[in-house]
Amino acid sequence: MHAQQPPLSTTLLIYVVAIAIFVWRMSRPQRTTVFGLWFRPVLLLLVTAFVVYSGTLAQIAMGEMPAPSWEIGGVMLLGAALGIPLGVLRGRHSEVKPTERRGVMYVHSSPVIVVVWLAAFLGRAALRLLMPGAQTGANVIGDGLLAFAVAALITSCFMIYTKYRGLTQQPRTA
Repeated sequence: MHAQQPPLSTTLLIYVVAIAIFVWRMSRPQRTTVFGLWFRPVLLLLVTAFVVYSGTLAQIAMGEMPAPSWEIGGVMLLGAALGIPLGVLRGRHSEVKPTERRGVMYVHSSPVIVVVWLAAFLGRAALRLLMPGAQTGANVIGDGLLAFAVAALITSCFMIYTKYRGLTQQPRTA
């Protein structure tokens, strides 16, 4: 028994709306706190772990054989390793400006990073559309793309935080 997929038009609409929101948010400077900078990646990491775990449980419940744990882990590790350079690139090309309030900053990302993120997002969607019969393979590759995105986000937050700390540290007097 296989779960019925939503119509293609619904799937495309969801992707178009998600991409539009993403581009809109990334195209303007964002005011954030140090807590806010780290809250989103940690939340995304927890959601990703839940999605991967619940996806495996859903396959078992539907009587399908999920991919082996070592395969899922390996693909996610590879995705994360590939996401780190993107995170470094995003962090280096993000403009960071401290505000007069301690722990608050403005972050403006490079438009090039938006294009790279969109490519990863669209790649995941294309996999699900092009591999409907090979659901397990598409799920594993999709899990790798999720790990790619999470690793890139966590790395970029680290780079942005490092930049912010460099801008706000007071010179030491001897």
